[in-house]
Parts: sequence; C-alpha cells; structure tokens
Amino acid sequence: MEVIAPMMVLIVAALTIGSIWRSAIVNRRLRENSRVWGDLQGKLIDRFGDASEVVRYLESDAGRKLLEGQTTSAASPHARVLDAVHLGMLVLTGGAGMLAAGTVTDPSVSEFLHVLGLVAVVLGVGYLASAAVSWAMLRSWGLLDRPTREEA
Repeated sequence: MEVIAPMMVLIVAALTIGSIWRSAIVNRRLRENSRVWGDLQGKLIDRFGDASEVVRYLESDAGRKLLEGQTTSAASPHARVLDAVHLGMLVLTGGAGMLAAGTVTDPSVSEFLHVLGLVAVVLGVGYLASAAVSWAMLRSWGLLDRPTREEA
C-alpha cells in the first residue's frame, strides 16, 4: 500500500508535465501562425493605395481564398476527430498497461492498478466512440467532403 502514493505522484507529475508541454507547443504554433498572418496582412495593406482597393480585393475569389486559408488546422473537423482518436488510443493503451502491470505486482497494488486500468480503458473506449460518432455525423453533414488547404 505504501507504493501507491509515490506511483500516483509519478502519474500526476507525468500528466502535468505532458499537458504543459503540449500546451506550450500548441501555443507556440498558434503564435507563429498569427505573426505570419499579421505580416501578410500588413504587406497586403501596404500594396494597396486606399481602403476601397483592399475591399475589392477581399471580395474577389483570390481574396476569399486568402481569408478562408487563415483558419487554423486545429479548427478543421479532421483535426478534431484525429485528436479524439489520438487521446483515446493513448488512454486505452495506458489503461491496458496498468491492467497488465497489475498482474505482476503484489495484491494490494494489483487491486489499485486494476481499478485505475479499468477506468482508463473505459475512458479510452469512450474517446474512440466519440471520435467514431463525430466522424459519422460530420460525414453525413458533408463537412468532411470539403477540400482542405492542401487539396485546393
């Protein structure tokens, strides 16, 4: 039983560090994306003589494509579904690992690992089911058939 507290501390510490690391990476990517778009918009405004020319350009096909391209990949339906699949697989695999580890430890730790492993497996299956339902709904609504920036 005295092994459970350090194990929980390690699990919580690993999850916290992983969450901070992921947030920092996503924040850096979004900040860089915003800076690039800001530079592009500044250069675009400098090229035009007055506001009416900018408005005409943005109403054209090229201007609309420019504005549509500004959306981040995190907002795309594909990325959201893939994030749910990714998280589901990680949690499911972690739960399976805890269940497997519970078979080789002493009985007091084994019971704890089995409970924690079952909770993680159920959460992982829930994330995967959520991703499958989201995929089916997005496909039925026709949101997955639209071309992405790379295809356009």
